[in-house]
Order: sequence, then structure tokens, then C-alpha cells
Amino acid sequence: MSVKIKEIETYVPQAEEYYSEVEVYYKSLTFLEAVKQAANAIVPSGMASCSTSKTSFAGHQRRVGKTKCKEGAEKLLTHPNWAELEAAKSFEDIFRVTEKVKKNTQKLGDLWSYDTAQRIALHKGWHPKEVYLQSGAHEGIQVLVDEGLIDNSEIKGKRSVPKEALPDFMVKLEPYVIENILCVGKSEGWFK
Repeated sequence: MSVKIKEIETYVPQAEEYYSEVEVYYKSLTFLEAVKQAANAIVPSGMASCSTSKTSFAGHQRRVGKTKCKEGAEKLLTHPNWAELEAAKSFEDIFRVTEKVKKNTQKLGDLWSYDTAQRIALHKGWHPKEVYLQSGAHEGIQVLVDEGLIDNSEIKGKRSVPKEALPDFMVKLEPYVIENILCVGKSEGWFK
């Protein structure tokens, strides 16, 4: 196995630009619309100005599907979940609510919970303080363990890890960018 650091470093500006565009889009919405669209996995479908871009269903949520996403959205809008979202002061506060909905909704998974929390938090300009592990991110971080770049005890049984636990080439990045790299790294061939 090997980790292709150069390819990862080349990808970083693209990931940062994408998240910037998503943030601009979500900030343009009311909080209610941001919650609905976030839970329904709606993202801008172009990299051009988000204020005029079209939207689409996030393809990586295809396993959850539109029906389940809609069910999650409806649950987020009910009391006490809605009240907790309105009172949130950080990404982590929002994440606790999406995790609760996920646990009480069959077939909503970790990726839905994280992505939904991230998009809602972007409306407020908030970002995760740690690197969250779900789906592909688990696979990516396991390669780092297999390569001896991090200790398995740093990740075993954890939903998130501090970025300081990761290799030096990742520590300088924002946690949400690291999560993205871990997630897409296997399909891009960065972790083999």
C-alpha cells in the first residue's frame, strides 16, 4: 500500500473551493430552508456562482435515497429537534441533533448525519472541529493505519478524531477537507 501525498495536495484547492461554494449557497437560504435542503441532500450542482446555480441530490447519498432523506428532514423539523437546532452554537451541537434523528430512523446512516449537520452548520458559517469518520472516511483512515501513519488506538470505536492524530501532511488542513480526502481517496487511487 501507499499514500499518494502529491495527488492529495493537488486536490485540496478543489475541495476547498467546493465547500466554499456550498457554504455560499447555504448562507443564501433561510435557516428553515437550509435545514430542509441539508437533510434532503440538496447541493449546488455547479461551481459557478451559487446564487444562480441549480441544485441536485448529492449522489453519494444514493444508498440512503430521497425518501429516507425526506423522512430525516421531517423529523428535524419536529419539536424538540427543531428547538435544539435553533439553539445550536456550533457544528457539534447540530451534529448531536442529526445523530439523534439518525438513531431513531431506520436506514439513515452516519454519512447522512454528518453531511446534513455539515450543510446546516455551513448556513451559520460553522465547521467541524474534528475529523468525522463515516463510510469512505473509515476506509481511507484504515489505510493510514495500515501504512503505520497513525495508531489504530487513535480511531478504534471513535466517530471523530482530532486532526492532530493524523499524519503531518493532513494536520494543516481543515477537518472537513480531511474527511473529504479520506472519503474520496480510495476511489481516486490516493490510498492503495
